[in-house]
Amino acid sequence: MARILVADDQPLIRHSIKQTLAELGHEVTEAVNGVEALKKIETNKPDLIILDVMMPEMNGQQVCRRIKSDPESKSLPVILMTAPWTSMDEWLALETSSADRFLAKPFDSAALKKLIEELLA
Repeated sequence: MARILVADDQPLIRHSIKQTLAELGHEVTEAVNGVEALKKIETNKPDLIILDVMMPEMNGQQVCRRIKSDPESKSLPVILMTAPWTSMDEWLALETSSADRFLAKPFDSAALKKLIEELLA
């Protein structure tokens, strides 16, 4: 299956996502902030990235812009997640950071699985 990087500063969220992805047989790597996520992308390029928008040191939108501006990683699919959610958050995630998809927290496991299947197809 796929290698997926999950970057979120909340351990409970990372654990919940990891459990959901493990059910699908994916290998999950975790990062606690955007800086750590970028380092892990360099050392072990994932097949898909899930980023929390609000993280310390570097937020998910900043990380996404860095990923999408680098020729080596720009094709990596990125899902941005945030809570609380508004339609403006979704627009910002998709338009200003070039994320591939947006998912509100708390997330629905079925919706997350569907997004991952779509992006990895």
